[in-house]
Amino acid sequence: ERDEMAKVSVHHGASNAFTGEGMPEPVPAEARSRADSEQADEVEGDDEGQDDDARALYEAQTVEDLKAELRRRPGDLSTSGNKPELVDRLLEDDARQGAAAEQGTTE
Repeated sequence: ERDEMAKVSVHHGASNAFTGEGMPEPVPAEARSRADSEQADEVEGDDEGQDDDARALYEAQTVEDLKAELRRRPGDLSTSGNKPELVDRLLEDDARQGAAAEQGTTE
């Protein structure tokens, strides 16, 4: 009798009690949560991915190159500080420029 009991799913998805012909196999919870997480990252993390890419590009440059980029930009950006501070300043300016572009204005 006990062997005839249906399996009950613990996750929030559909029950895996029946996987008859034509029915897809249930996706393991680990794979499902990883796929959900990756999909959420793609939707919500688009800007974060771009920030990571920009950070990597800036960090690959020399301090002198970063200072030259800061001098080149409008807004009289400070060129003082260590490399991480210069990179952060450039990323902040990138964000300001992106926000201004979305609003249709330029600074």
